[in-house]
Amino acid sequence: MLHPLQKQVRAVGARAHRLLFQQGVARFAAMVVSAVLLAGLIDYTCRISDTGVRVILSLSVVAVAVWAAYWFVQPAWRFRISDVALARRIEQHLPDCGDRLSSTMEFLQQTEDDPTAGSPELRRAVVAEATARLAEYDFGACLDRSRATKATVMAVGVCLVAALIGGWNTTASGLALKRMVIPWGSEDWPRRHELKFQDTPHRLAAGQDFVATLVDANGALPDDVVVEYRVEGRSQIDVEPPVVLSKNVAELRLTNVTKNFQFRARGGDDQAMNWQDLEIVEPPRTVSVSTRIDPPVYSGLPVEELAATTRVLIGSKIGIRGQVTKPVRQVLLRRESDERPLDVEVQVGADGLSFWLPGGDEATNTPWEIAESDTFWLDLVDTEGLVGRSEQQWEVRAIKDLAPSVALEKPAGPKFLTAEANVPIAALVKDDLGIASAELVYVRSDQTDVGEQVVELYRAEHPPDFAGQDLAVLTGESRDIQYQWELNALPGTLTAGTQFDFYVRARDYKPNAGESGSRRITIISIDELEDRVAARQSTILGQLAEVLRLQHAARTQTESLQVQLVETKVIASTDVDQLQSAELNQRSVTRLLTSGSDSVVARIREVLEDLNANRVDRPEVYRKLREILDVVNGMARQEIPAVQRELIGSLKVAR
Repeated sequence: MLHPLQKQVRAVGARAHRLLFQQGVARFAAMVVSAVLLAGLIDYTCRISDTGVRVILSLSVVAVAVWAAYWFVQPAWRFRISDVALARRIEQHLPDCGDRLSSTMEFLQQTEDDPTAGSPELRRAVVAEATARLAEYDFGACLDRSRATKATVMAVGVCLVAALIGGWNTTASGLALKRMVIPWGSEDWPRRHELKFQDTPHRLAAGQDFVATLVDANGALPDDVVVEYRVEGRSQIDVEPPVVLSKNVAELRLTNVTKNFQFRARGGDDQAMNWQDLEIVEPPRTVSVSTRIDPPVYSGLPVEELAATTRVLIGSKIGIRGQVTKPVRQVLLRRESDERPLDVEVQVGADGLSFWLPGGDEATNTPWEIAESDTFWLDLVDTEGLVGRSEQQWEVRAIKDLAPSVALEKPAGPKFLTAEANVPIAALVKDDLGIASAELVYVRSDQTDVGEQVVELYRAEHPPDFAGQDLAVLTGESRDIQYQWELNALPGTLTAGTQFDFYVRARDYKPNAGESGSRRITIISIDELEDRVAARQSTILGQLAEVLRLQHAARTQTESLQVQLVETKVIASTDVDQLQSAELNQRSVTRLLTSGSDSVVARIREVLEDLNANRVDRPEVYRKLREILDVVNGMARQEIPAVQRELIGSLKVAR
């Protein structure tokens, strides 16, 4: 039967062994769970697909577990200590008891009849004394629980983190454990990137462009995305980076594809897309195509064929007929400026080998009518939906039928005339095709309730006929219209102060209308007319006086220079300036006499025209103005140009 001290010591030893085992197991658990967490995170982050790498990762976890068991669990499991050694450990924490406890443990382990142990009575006395002295001590207080507690807290913390991660993403955590336990298994991580082709053809007409649109079903495309393709008959794999249109969409375009090939995409963690096949087939093609341009009837232009590049009047209708190499179910008319086909009705024959688009009078409800410049071609859709493009394409330059241009030449400005006046109207009308009519449109201030009134100036006998002519070389029509507008023949009485606002309007055969600028005629009395004529005569005389002064100044300047040159034989810089001033004066003389609407010649002609228009009988005034006009015109033809040339020549020599 054990002595009470032995029981106490052995109880402390058992507790120490439990603490040591708790510490070892806790450290083992912390290390193993940490290794599992780290390996799982590495596998989750890197999405490891290689079986060898996965096996190495799993073996690493096993190695950590073996190492931790060897260093932490195995020593605690094998821990053994004698009562005497344990007593000595306790004595280290109880210095007051000396070595009584270890001595007592030695005596208690000896038998009563052990001859080497000494007197039994003495041993019993020592044991009794030690028991009495040590009864007040708690041997359990000597145990150090801090290490076991720290290891346990660390293990619990690591396990709690693992539990939180597992609860946050149960699926991923379970898959990570599966992959770790069976690294050679077929369990794979869900990919971050799932590349796929969208709206990408698998049959293509020979010679067309292959366009592949690549998207990621899980969001943004990886940065390293590429498209691989291998042409039939070649083992080489070509790699092309697609053009990134946005973070979610990329596009690959291969031009003029003529051979079958396989293609796939890879990028990020998606490296396993299966090869997809592209089959190149012969598309439907046109055997023959005939075209017909039917210009608008009013234009008078002939029917002609649509060439590769053609100028076509807007509003013309185009007809097409053609044959194809294989049956088609649809023919689409396309243009370069719009991805959508034109809304026209191209009819296909019952056998699918012919098509036509009526033009002109045969046109359907949706004809091909030219509205703007563009390049057009035909898309031929066969019975399987394969699209072939016609070899023919037509660059159409749409020509707009412009409105006539009208220039009202006479009267050139506002006029003050009597009620008996005969107004000369002169207008130049131009049109790019033909002029149908021209008319004088006026509004009287005393008949505003009537509105615009019209006087016909011109009307064509028949529309133009441009048979055999090309629109590209047409010069159009130009017509000089002259008309005498008799004011006294107008209905109603014209009184002084009445005003006419008028313009000339011309129409072509579309009909487009073009208008000239507006003019105004104010009706005045005979007395007012004579006063205005007298005032204008005074203006003419004043202008002639200014001409005389300038001419005299120029002559004086040149004569003084001539005298100086004879005397000194030298021309100074001031003399050059004086000669230049004389040349400027001579220019002013020319301008005042003959140049511009304010010249003497223009003013005299205007007075004469007004006198004629108003039927004023003033022979003396006519005669004087005619004489002045003849003299000025004669000078403008001979003397003035000669003087101007002499001055310019002298100025060049002087410089």
